[in-house]
Amino acid sequence: MEKICNTDNLSDLFYENKLQILLKNKIALWDVIQSCERNGSLDSNIQNEIPNNITELLEKFPNIKYICLNGNKAYSAFKKHFPKLLEKYKCYKLPSTSPANARYKLDELYKEWQQAICPD
Repeated sequence: MEKICNTDNLSDLFYENKLQILLKNKIALWDVIQSCERNGSLDSNIQNEIPNNITELLEKFPNIKYICLNGNKAYSAFKKHFPKLLEKYKCYKLPSTSPANARYKLDELYKEWQQAICPD
């Protein structure tokens, strides 16, 4: 996000300041899953997931045009709970930005995320 938002040291900022930078760059951020049970940190261990009310979010903010899903689990949860939204919005299944996703180098992640967030 630092590179996409053209900001240095985003990780050093307070949470509210990070949100302001995202909003300034017309980026909304919300998890697909509101709560779940999980042993350890692997997405494959997620059970009993409860989704956030993304439909309500999109109704409240009708200017949202694109939905970027951070990794396979976010995409599969979104597809499971909001299949109609996949048809209504331009949705991007993007590689996870998790450090556990060692398959992608930072420059590759930036390129794919940049294309989705700034398609024009």
